[in-house]
Amino acid sequence: MRRWPTAAEIRYAGGLTLALWVGFTGTIEAAQVLTPAGFVYLGTATLARREAAWPLFAITFAVIGIGLRLPAFDPATAMLAVVAALTIYGLIRGRWRPS
Repeated sequence: MRRWPTAAEIRYAGGLTLALWVGFTGTIEAAQVLTPAGFVYLGTATLARREAAWPLFAITFAVIGIGLRLPAFDPATAMLAVVAALTIYGLIRGRWRPS
């Protein structure tokens, strides 16, 4: 049970590999998948709280939903801005590497 994140990541990588194999090759589509994943990972690491992953995951759904409703809103850019802020926050708090 302690290794479930590793198992989940392996399944995710396998699914993404399969998607690429069947024609999911555009960089825009890949960015739409990888940006939320990085957002959740970096947010959880920066906050140093595993339980923050699910609320951050929910935030990605909300941001993507807003992007679907408002064509002028780019969810990837919004998440990258938050990721930049989280990176600065993590560096200030000394979270540049795990304890």
